[in-house]
Amino acid sequence: MNPLQPETTAGNVPEAFPLVDEILSEHRETLGRNFDAFHNHVLRVLHFCHHLRTCSPEETQMLEVAAAFHNLSIWTHRTKDCLKPSAALAAEWLMRTGRTSWTYPVVDMIESRHGPGTVQEPHRCLTEVFRRAHWIDVSLGMRRFGLSRDVVESVRQAFPGCGFHFLLLRRIALKALFDQLWNPYPMATQGL
Repeated sequence: MNPLQPETTAGNVPEAFPLVDEILSEHRETLGRNFDAFHNHVLRVLHFCHHLRTCSPEETQMLEVAAAFHNLSIWTHRTKDCLKPSAALAAEWLMRTGRTSWTYPVVDMIESRHGPGTVQEPHRCLTEVFRRAHWIDVSLGMRRFGLSRDVVESVRQAFPGCGFHFLLLRRIALKALFDQLWNPYPMATQGL
């Protein structure tokens, strides 16, 4: 079976993601009113991962860690660029909990999730699954990577957005504004 061939059933989706609950409960206060929005985003991404590929229990746990930390530094570090700080948070947690052997795959998933193309290396299959699942959620299902519209909608209904996509759009707009203020177009600096 192709490791990136979408699953036809949801039979491989775990009923619970205990590492997500453990990690996010540590940051509940920091996430504040955005807790439900981020938590549901994480759960949607994980469900999409499991619809895209059958994962072993260890792979599921690595996906849980990557999903729980992938945007967390937006709140913990109040940063616009969350890839490296979120990966560092995950690496620190993995070290603290004795899971250092997962550091490379988890950090790779976090840092590569915005990539536009397919990750080719076979050992990075989880990274590609995570990247696709993240895009499915962020695009509101407009990109589905072979999943049916019904599967995407059932996951979205089970874990409502709670304003997550509005937060995302606001964040993109603010980043563009700040980038423009600090790096104006050349004609703005040439007096035109």
